[in-house]
Amino acid sequence: SEGPGVRLSGNSSDLLTIGVADVGIQGISIGTRGNTEPSYPGYGKQGDGFLYSSQEQNGLNIISQIGASKEDYIRFYAGKDADGTIPDIHIQGSGTTKGNVGISTLNPRKRLHISGDTLSEGDIYLPDNSKLRIGDSSDLQIYHDNLNTYIAEVGTGQLLLSGTELHLEDALTGKPFLRGNSAESNVKLYW
Repeated sequence: SEGPGVRLSGNSSDLLTIGVADVGIQGISIGTRGNTEPSYPGYGKQGDGFLYSSQEQNGLNIISQIGASKEDYIRFYAGKDADGTIPDIHIQGSGTTKGNVGISTLNPRKRLHISGDTLSEGDIYLPDNSKLRIGDSSDLQIYHDNLNTYIAEVGTGQLLLSGTELHLEDALTGKPFLRGNSAESNVKLYW
């Protein structure tokens, strides 16, 4: 069907296309990959549903417009939990947390909020003066300014380092400053 400036069409591939009618641009395609579909390889398995932006467009924008008294967000579900309330990805669109992204949480409190264990198979980069904060009150902080590196316990407790062997070495030469060995019950200082 067509309306002013809008074209909706379907085809044998179970594809719904939404586009601009007067110029014939494909626009957005919504559908399911057929069992023998040869086109667009690499964007999913056969039988997968998809939302696809045609090559005539620069990109695909998904926008949730906030209402006068409504919460604004975008949520993605890849199989719901038992009661269907926790999305896999939640993007907050309004309020003081606008732009925050939550994974397995409805209330992302920081720019990226992950509920559950996290695995990184690559490096994690923090620029100078950005801190790795650990603990509910950010008690342990690890960071680097443009000159020095800091490991700081800024709470009320102690900073405890433990190991069966403890070595402090020069990073450039490997020369030891201190070596402790619990099996030998000794601590050696070097200068």
